[in-house]
Amino acid sequence: MKVEVLQLEKTITHGSRDIQQFSHFGSWADPIQKYYTTFDIDIFNPYMDLIKENINTNTTEEFNQFCYKLNKILLLLKQYSDNGSWYNPMVAVPIKDYYMVHPGIDRLSILKGLGVKEHEFITLEREELNPTIIPSIQKYFTSTTKLDFKNNRLEIVSNQDIHDNKYMMIRRWIKK
Repeated sequence: MKVEVLQLEKTITHGSRDIQQFSHFGSWADPIQKYYTTFDIDIFNPYMDLIKENINTNTTEEFNQFCYKLNKILLLLKQYSDNGSWYNPMVAVPIKDYYMVHPGIDRLSILKGLGVKEHEFITLEREELNPTIIPSIQKYFTSTTKLDFKNNRLEIVSNQDIHDNKYMMIRRWIKK
């Protein structure tokens, strides 16, 4: 295990392989798919009025999934814009000519959207990516973050901010 700066062009995520699988967003899939294709946060601006109309009344699972994802993107963007980093580090594991990033798709999309070319990661060798690594890397994460190992992937779940106030970041974004 080491901490090193990686070129973002050499990183991929599990989510980036499945970029076409947005069916759980239902009719709200289009803006999410466009965002992950362009990495441009402004892609959501044309949907602002529609989001505003729905945020207090639409209780469908698809809209909730969309709002959760947009809220998370806005929160991570604010964290990075304010601090130049996130509360928790990103972990990368070399796979052939690339690095697989955990967690990845949301944070990489923000970095790419901001034009960041390189970023600091905790890098693990493939042999290190197993449940026994968790205690030695836990110290790099906030106390509210749970690390787990599932399906040969490091699962990183942070319980801070995103759940504190439902759609707080979307509500702030709408008011701008």
